[in-house]
Amino acid sequence: MLFTSFESSRRNSNSIMVYDLKTFFPVTEIGHYEIFGADLDSAIPATKLKWIESYNVLMAAGSHSGPSGVSGNVKFWDIRSGNVVWELKEKVDCFSDITVSDSLSSIFKVGVNSGEVFNADMRKLGSEGHDSWVCLGDSTKVGNVRKERDWV
Repeated sequence: MLFTSFESSRRNSNSIMVYDLKTFFPVTEIGHYEIFGADLDSAIPATKLKWIESYNVLMAAGSHSGPSGVSGNVKFWDIRSGNVVWELKEKVDCFSDITVSDSLSSIFKVGVNSGEVFNADMRKLGSEGHDSWVCLGDSTKVGNVRKERDWV
């Protein structure tokens, strides 16, 4: 399978297409979103796609920078059903980069504000009371985000 992410030229809709590698014909479309009004968080396009074979899911992650800061989401799609099996919306220390290690059953991200590396155990995603991200570096940087100063 070949996975591609598309965003319309007007930037008001996006989707993920699945293609057959032998014929290059489309197999299915998942994650089709339309933006209505100012709710940008509802349809952040996926800029990172990664197939996780041992879980049979597609990781689709995207982030958006705007006046209110950087926000993003990470979704894991079951392409057979077209449903999201797990989703994380980020606002505090969104990712500047993200990847998955299938062999380690882990998701790794670099925080856009802190610059620190974080890890999430895929075996524990969605567990009650489980904080998904664990900082692998200096966790004091996570809360101490540098703010811009107004100079008079």
